[in-house]
Amino acid sequence: MLDLAGRFEDGVGGVFASVISAAKNLEGIASDMAVDAKKNGDQAANGAETARTASASVQSVAAAAEELSHSVKEISGQTGRTHAAASEASVEVERTNGRIHELTATVDDIGGIVAMITSIASANQSSGVERRHRGRAGGEAGRGFAVVAQEVKFGTSFEAYLERGDLLVAVVTS
Repeated sequence: MLDLAGRFEDGVGGVFASVISAAKNLEGIASDMAVDAKKNGDQAANGAETARTASASVQSVAAAAEELSHSVKEISGQTGRTHAAASEASVEVERTNGRIHELTATVDDIGGIVAMITSIASANQSSGVERRHRGRAGGEAGRGFAVVAQEVKFGTSFEAYLERGDLLVAVVTS
């Protein structure tokens, strides 16, 4: 019995040593699992923070896209208003060009009238100079020529006025 008790004791001691060894082994595994769990928890916290940052970035991008959309709409509206203003300006330029052509034709007409009056005044002046000479040479009988000569002198003053008209026409047409 002693032998059996010694073997039992050796068997129980071996089982006990195996259980102690397995317990120590399990303790090491549990410790490693705790370290891994902490690392995983830290990584999960980092992942959550990264997700929050990404979410905030997505919200910022969405807000920027909305502002850009409003800006594009505003630019589109301004482009439409600018186009309308340019169209109105084009119509006004056409109208102004037509008016300038009308004024140019009127100035040309006035220039023609001034040329005709100048021609008549020049002819009258020549005639007046001749009448003055005849009036002086004719004495009492040449008095009628002197009156006509006085009227021609008035025509010479009128010619000076017409020269100012020619100057006006030159300024307007240039």
